[in-house]
Amino acid sequence: SVVLHDELRRNPQFFVDVVSWVYRAEGELADAEQSEEASIRARLGYSLLHTWRTPPPVVEEGGFPALSDWVSAARKLFAERGRTKIGDQCIGHLLRYTPPEPDGAWPNRSVCEIIEDAGIAELEEGIEVEVFNSRGVTTRDPYAGGSLERALVDQYTEYAERLGFEYPRTKNMLKRIADDWAKHARRQDMESELREDLAD
Repeated sequence: SVVLHDELRRNPQFFVDVVSWVYRAEGELADAEQSEEASIRARLGYSLLHTWRTPPPVVEEGGFPALSDWVSAARKLFAERGRTKIGDQCIGHLLRYTPPEPDGAWPNRSVCEIIEDAGIAELEEGIEVEVFNSRGVTTRDPYAGGSLERALVDQYTEYAERLGFEYPRTKNMLKRIADDWAKHARRQDMESELREDLAD
């Protein structure tokens, strides 16, 4: 799959093809007679998309296009395929894995500029959803409440504050992520309190 992941990084057309294997065009009806080949391709495509965490580089490097050029090409192709919304969401999922700036700021400036230039809610939602999904399973003290989530609230609040006023959409997105983690923290607090009550 490393070879296929590299092809996704190199070739936005291949990325759009893979997404199109998995997701129908907007307004397209489900095919009750889907072939076995199409079914296999959809499963392969889903696995490939959900294991790919190596976006194109910020600047052109080693035969891979610059991230902003790759995103622009992919968005144009998605529009031609009638998959603009799901395409933006899938691009957002990928952007979650872009590296931070050398000083630790995240997203990096290239991603901030993509977010600001696109001005698309679906792309931002894709990032937000993947931030949550990529966390994976956590191990915690059953009575610790939402301490792990509050650390994430602090982290994403700091990311937002570091942006200043230059990237307002990105800053608002980071604030939404922090707010979402705050809700999860409160939920964990309530579950912890309930466990303590039941243990008494």
